[in-house]
Amino acid sequence: MSDTHEASRRGDEQADGTQRPISEAFRQACVEGEVADDLQPTLWALHLRGRGDPDDPEVIASLLADHSHWRLYLQSRAGDEEAAAIFRDHWTHRARGFFRARFSAEDAEDLTGVFFERVHRLIGDDFAWSMPFAVYLQTMLLNLARDHVGRLVKRRERETSLDAEESSTTAERVAIDAPTPEQQLLRDERSDAMRRAIWALPAGDRCLLFAVLLEERSPEEVGEELGLSRNAIYQRLHRAREKLKKSLEKEGLS
Repeated sequence: MSDTHEASRRGDEQADGTQRPISEAFRQACVEGEVADDLQPTLWALHLRGRGDPDDPEVIASLLADHSHWRLYLQSRAGDEEAAAIFRDHWTHRARGFFRARFSAEDAEDLTGVFFERVHRLIGDDFAWSMPFAVYLQTMLLNLARDHVGRLVKRRERETSLDAEESSTTAERVAIDAPTPEQQLLRDERSDAMRRAIWALPAGDRCLLFAVLLEERSPEEVGEELGLSRNAIYQRLHRAREKLKKSLEKEGLS
């Protein structure tokens, strides 16, 4: 099915091919969510690019819940200490949990600090909304983890070449000797195809799979954060897994 046909089927476009005007339900949700008037068209366009039914209240609520994270971030940048504490507490929990699932506790703390430094350095008041805000932050976590895996592998290669394996007794060395899933993927002969399959997924699907499969968070927890019902999050997770399966099949993997 073509993108144009899919958009028409969901009702994203009108008969003349122009974008569907903002629905009253979406506009009302924006008012309740305190979305600035000039941002509403941008969020509407992002909303229409999603895979869900644009008229589904749960899909609308998911995007507005994401916008609330953005508002907290803006308020924290403006000096609101309460908003800054809420935003930092939430994303510290997310970042630590993500990094500790694959790296040492010390590395996890360091990477969490780098994550916040990168957030405040790269995200200003003019976020482009090419994807949901939380998805963008999750993508930053993934990129930091991927880069750190690369550093660990290079460090191991250097230490091996210097024949220093037996003399190294530090906790860091132990952590390297016990490869994480990501390191094992990098060593596996199929890793390139696997990475292509995962990173080819839409950002929302990719981050949902990482949250449930790698961060080992429950679908219910992720759904609550996104403002989705139990049925809605399981349906979205099922669709994401089906996309990954098809992507892997194209790469010749089962």
